[in-house]
Parts: sequence; structure tokens; C-alpha cells
Amino acid sequence: MNNYQIAYLKEVNPWWRDEYNCKGMVERDCFPDIIQSAERERFIIYISGARRTGKSTLLGQIGDWLYQKKFDLLYCSVEDILSYDRIEALMDELISFYEEQVAFSKIGNKRFFLVLDEIHHLDNWQVKIKRFYDNRKNLKFILTSSISPNLQKGKESLTGRIKEYYIQPFSFREFLLYKNECTGVLSQSRILQDHLFSHKKFDSEKIKKGIKKILPFQEDLSMLQLQYMMNGGFPEALAMNKGQQIRNYFEEIVIKKVINEDIPMGYGVSDRKLLSRLFYYGIKGSSNELNMSRIADLQMEKKTTINNYFHYLELGKLLHFIPKYTKSLAGQSRALKKAFAVDSGLFFRLQEFILPDHQQLLGPSAEIVVCNALKQIFSSLFYYRNDKKEEVDFLVETEPNKMILLEVKFRDRIDGKLISFMEKISRELRISTSLIITKNTIQFHKNGVIEIPLWAFLVLL
Repeated sequence: MNNYQIAYLKEVNPWWRDEYNCKGMVERDCFPDIIQSAERERFIIYISGARRTGKSTLLGQIGDWLYQKKFDLLYCSVEDILSYDRIEALMDELISFYEEQVAFSKIGNKRFFLVLDEIHHLDNWQVKIKRFYDNRKNLKFILTSSISPNLQKGKESLTGRIKEYYIQPFSFREFLLYKNECTGVLSQSRILQDHLFSHKKFDSEKIKKGIKKILPFQEDLSMLQLQYMMNGGFPEALAMNKGQQIRNYFEEIVIKKVINEDIPMGYGVSDRKLLSRLFYYGIKGSSNELNMSRIADLQMEKKTTINNYFHYLELGKLLHFIPKYTKSLAGQSRALKKAFAVDSGLFFRLQEFILPDHQQLLGPSAEIVVCNALKQIFSSLFYYRNDKKEEVDFLVETEPNKMILLEVKFRDRIDGKLISFMEKISRELRISTSLIITKNTIQFHKNGVIEIPLWAFLVLL
């Protein structure tokens, strides 16, 4: 390890100087679960998510917590430390450095945390991590990457050893914390920890109780939900004031990096131009079905290539795909999927110069916000369409054989036809409760149909 790398390690580990790294930063929703796993479990903690969503900041917060608990730790960005010089046996070098220049003693059997950012920059990292995990029980790895570990090129299996956390851009609650707005509503929502989907179960009575508690904040929350829909939850973008500035940030810092570096490195993709075209096609079609055969014809490519490239865009955390609900897995695989941007701000700021009328963008933006919020809780998320081509935006399985329908209508007035339609589809699927997510209206109808404002849904989720 050369002098530049040694100086780098000393600079990025403030805990060795008895200093904290991330005081005052927004605590992510997943933070309590991660530190519990770090303290009590042996799993390799793997934090994935789109670029610039705050993974490195989260590692800094974890480092602060480990330091407070008096654990030995070493943090580094793999990309940064290897930019000074390639090191084949990186883990061995890092441990030796810590023993010789930080702890001044052998680690031995003491618990030691290696906190490695952007691990995918290390060649064959799975093989190297597995060797240490299997042979040195005292080592604990906390890793990040903008690429999912499950489908990276040339990997050694870490099945049974790894616990993955997916970091999205800020949730609405995290957005409110960042803005330091409506902090009172957050304290109320914490009092109601087991509302809306308690342990993935739905309770309409707790919705009533929750809405009553946060109703005094309605005016502010209604305004803030618009800001959230338009600017999204990428932390750095929220510090910017102009739409063009945010758009340039997304294109230069997020999109190009993922398309030109992360996906080609992780999956061996060679046609970056095709990948870029398909990404913008997916953004434009957010909240709509994508017909892969039609896109393949337009791009003069094989359908399998188009399917694979869209899959890589999903693994690169730029797009989500939601399948159609069917009773069989074969039916799901044949049906068209809906595409969603990973962040409403990403969609809104890239599309506002094509559709300058912001009102036309708010409907899809609301659907993107709801989709991303649901994906944080439910692994099985679908849209529904019956044989008559009648469609509902989302269907989630809250517990075995119990489902809820969600229709997003970001407007002030909900007509009786939609209420009747939701009642009809609920009967068709034998579902007792369905939600219509609105702009501001609140109404509890017979037969289990509930109108709830987007801001209330997001706070109480």
C-alpha cells in the first residue's frame, strides 16, 4: 500500500481521530434494521441502490454508530483507493494496515468491521469476500454497490451469507426530515407505527385514526407533496433550485454513469447507445405497459436483446418493472409489464421539456411515487387488468390470500363511476378493501372503498 493510499485511509476514517462523520444527516428508514443486523448477525450486509441516493452517507452514519459502540472499523471506497494503485490482495492489505498503524496490535478474534463502498470495482470481489467470511468468523463486512449482487458477472455464490438492503431515493418521510418541514406530523406517524400496513396487514380503522392525527398538517403536506413529486428524492438534487439544473444533474451524474460505467462493468453490456435509448423510452413510458416486440422492431434488434437491456436498466436501479397480475407464473411471464422511473423527479425533470404543461406530468409522477413506496414494503406488486381490459393501477398481496387494490387519481374530485368500478373489481377478485389515492379528498365509502390523499398515504405507509 503506497503513501497516497495510507493518507487517503486516514482522511476518510474520522473515527480514528475521535470524530464523528455524519452528525445531523437524515436517518434513513432502513438504518435501525441495518445496525441491528450489524450487531447481532453474521450476514454480509450489502446495500444497493441507484447512484447518488445516499449509500456513502449511510455508511458514514453506520460508521458513527460503530464508533459509538466502540467497535473496530475501517472504511474505504474501493473505487477511490484503487485509483491510486491496483492492489490484488486488498482485504489483506487493509487489515494489516489497521493492525500496524491504527490499532498497533493484532485484531485476533476481536470483532472487526470492514466497511467497503462501491465493492463492484474490486475484481472477483465475491470470491475474496467469501474466503474471509468463511475463514475469519470475527470479520463483519458492510458493502455498497449501485449493482445488485445477485446477477453480477462472474460471481461466486454468496447464498446464505448475504443480507441485501435496497436504498431508494428519499421516501416522503425522509424528504420531510431533509426539508425540516412538518416534523410534528412525523412524531404523530411514529406514534402510529402499526397503522396502514401493520406487519403487511391492512387496518382501515387505523387509517381513520392516522388521518385524524395528521389532518392539522394538511395544507403544508399538500404543498410539500407537489415539491416531492416534481423534484423526487435524490438528496443532491433537492439542494438545487432550477429545473434545468436538476435535469443536468440527473443526466450527467446519475444516468451517464450508470449507462456508461456501472451496467457495462457489471453485466458486460457493449451497446451503450442502445442502452441509453431504451432508458429514455422507459422514462417516457413510465406508468405504462412496454411492448417489447414493438420496441424490438423499432430498434431493429432481437426481442431477447431488448428484454435483457431493460433487465439491466432495472438491475442498474434506473427503472422498475411491474408485472400484470395473473393466477399463474406462466401468464405473468407472457403478459406485458409496466415501466416506472426509480424516482418521480427523474421522470418529471426529464419530461418537462417535452411536455411543458406540468399538469400532464403530475398523474404519472403520482403513480411513480406510489409504486416506489409500495416496493419498499411488498415484494409482490402487480397491476391488474381483466379480460374486458378494465385496469387498476396496483394490486398488492398484504398477507397470504389477502389483497388490496390501489388506484391513483391525482385530482380533487372523484366521481361515482370510479367508486362503482372499484367496488366491481373488488367483488371480482373477492377483495374487501380498495384505496383510491387522490390529491386531497378523504372519504370512506361502503363496500370497502377508501379515498385517501397521496400525502396521507405516504406519511402513514
